Amino acid sequence: MCSIPANGQHSKENGILVWGHFRPFAWFLCRSWNAERLLIPWWSFGRTLKTNSGSASKMDRQLISSGTPWETSVGYSRAVRIGDFIFVSGTTASDKDGQTVSIGDAYGQTQFILCKIESALKEAGADMSHVVRTRLFVTNIDHWEEIGKAHGEVFASIRPSATMVEVSRLINPDHLVEIEVDAVIPTTVGA
Repeated sequence: MCSIPANGQHSKENGILVWGHFRPFAWFLCRSWNAERLLIPWWSFGRTLKTNSGSASKMDRQLISSGTPWETSVGYSRAVRIGDFIFVSGTTASDKDGQTVSIGDAYGQTQFILCKIESALKEAGADMSHVVRTRLFVTNIDHWEEIGKAHGEVFASIRPSATMVEVSRLINPDHLVEIEVDAVIPTTVGA
């Protein structure tokens, strides 16, 4: 049986301890699980995984850019792949020049955003069928049906877990929707 150790203490013999930046939040993981398929706390990305046997391995980190001007100035990536996991940042309807696409059209912005997300996933070696979670931030929840229609056109058969919330505003007043997704690329058992 696995447990989460109190105050970051390693108390189980058959496990992997993933130390994050904050030791009290370290996660203890069963050795019997496939360590490459585990959800690792965000503060552990790019750090070394340590096992009770003393061995360590570093997970590769792939950064994906969509070319918008803010990625460099703000310091983020469109998506990050760690092992089998891909995390796509909040994505808005801005083209490579930073111009808003489909101003005033929540459905059009959602379609554009999902295409942008699909491109990032492809660059990371995945596709929309690998998406397990979507988060939609909208400036007017009254447009949920338009936004939901565009989302459903892509995800109706995939059916990831999804959240849609209204926010008071996004970084650009012309942005009506922002979407982020998480994806998992399945691995073959024994691979």
